[in-house]
Amino acid sequence: EISACLVGSEMCIRDRRYPDSGFLKEKIKRYRRGCMGSLFSFYGDRKGKKKMREWKKKIGLALLFLVCTWCVMPQAKAQANVVIVLDPGHGGSEAGATRSWNGKTYKEEVINQKIANYCKAELETYEGVTVYMTRTSVTQSSQDRETRLNIAKKRNADALVSLHINSTGADAQSSSTGAYCCVPSRSKYPDSKSETAKEARALASTILKELNSQVGLKNNGYWIDDELGIIVFGQKSNYSAAQAASWGMSKSTINTKIPSFIVEHCFVNNKNDCKKYINSDAQIKKLGVADAAGIAKYYGLSKKGSPDNTNNNNNL
Repeated sequence: EISACLVGSEMCIRDRRYPDSGFLKEKIKRYRRGCMGSLFSFYGDRKGKKKMREWKKKIGLALLFLVCTWCVMPQAKAQANVVIVLDPGHGGSEAGATRSWNGKTYKEEVINQKIANYCKAELETYEGVTVYMTRTSVTQSSQDRETRLNIAKKRNADALVSLHINSTGADAQSSSTGAYCCVPSRSKYPDSKSETAKEARALASTILKELNSQVGLKNNGYWIDDELGIIVFGQKSNYSAAQAASWGMSKSTINTKIPSFIVEHCFVNNKNDCKKYINSDAQIKKLGVADAAGIAKYYGLSKKGSPDNTNNNNNL
């Protein structure tokens, strides 16, 4: 209405039929002052302009505060698509721990492969994740630890999770039970110097919690051994250009550190562990599903078709 009055009044001023243009000019000035102060209870004078300037200043400061706050806040890791490499431990000519109880033989390399297969299948029920395996069968040729890690690096993996069954030196024992994760130590790989070692510990911890809550495996926490190849080659970043080329990778790709660790699910030389956790495929599947749940929880993945899911599926 104010705008309409202003336009109409200015038209009147330009129209010679209205000789008293001085009066109309004063009216226009008042209307304009009213517009300036309309957001502040229609002051209609210099006070209105002053209020306008004050509010502009306040709004500007508020916007500056919001921008600065956003800049200093820790930002969540963007996950357009998570790439996970699962490593079924041992295989080929490299046999793992083996025990026989009540006429049944438990071979670690076979159980590891089954856990990995179930884990992969479960992970692929989530959106936004691509899963690879370092090996797809127990009879596949043996691979050293460096080969396994460089498979993951070549895939630009977010993490390599090596899946195992544990054993102590004794033929039989009942005191050692439950799950461990072999992770990079904080003393050699402190949080401040290796973000990927920090991520390995955090992801391992999430998996251990799921194995405990879903399967009932005792959470024994971390088992520290920085000499394990799975850890050493995950943190290796001093390959030469010639070495990188021999692996079929660029120097920058092969020298990218990735979170890598071992999940030891239970003890094959503990008869009770074998009976409770790996005596059947159904039990072994629970281990793989729990591993997958831990990975999904850590990366914030959602099940396919879930209402809160906003990621795109890039599974192979």
